[in-house]
Amino acid sequence: MNVQTPLHFSVEPPVIDLPINKIEDISFKMIFENRGESKVIFYPDATQFSCVSGWGSPGIGLSVKNGTLKELRTYYGPPPEVPNEKYFKETIQILKPKKRYINTIKACWIPSSVIKKEHLLVSTLDPEGMDDLKKNSISDSSILVLNRTREEIIQEMNKRDDFLRPNVLVFLKGMGDWDLEFSYYQSEWVCFRPKDNIAVTATKINLRVAD
Repeated sequence: MNVQTPLHFSVEPPVIDLPINKIEDISFKMIFENRGESKVIFYPDATQFSCVSGWGSPGIGLSVKNGTLKELRTYYGPPPEVPNEKYFKETIQILKPKKRYINTIKACWIPSSVIKKEHLLVSTLDPEGMDDLKKNSISDSSILVLNRTREEIIQEMNKRDDFLRPNVLVFLKGMGDWDLEFSYYQSEWVCFRPKDNIAVTATKINLRVAD
């Protein structure tokens, strides 16, 4: 059922300063607040990013001016089995009026200055052409690798040229100043049947490369 939701969604911090010449861990605090008079039933711990192949809902969207949200895969077969009803029941959150729920998305920042050209070749990152990767959207990009840490990335980077896959990441073009807009949504999908459809968008946050 579509209803006007009392669920308010925000992301902190509002500004993140990034180094120009080193890989660094960052995080996004996702804050859900019930500003209404009745409980809100939602599923923030069951989400996948909207770009993930084979996933419907619930999800996290992310839009970036001069940026591209992308899933890079190493497996192109049938999508994994959809979670069953029990999974969604176990991840349900019931938010009472005036209460908040917070979780965190970790990410790894990789500035363009530390990425070798061979790391950003379409032939390296999308050798089968299955992820529809375009040269002009990735060349000379800085990158956010979502749900990964600096330690994990550096470890893989030292092993192989295609260390950026499989991952969900954001290719960031431009001069080092980007506005990110996160959203949360839930609607009926396969065996996921939420009480209400919800779609909420957070105020934009700013990523900027420090001088």
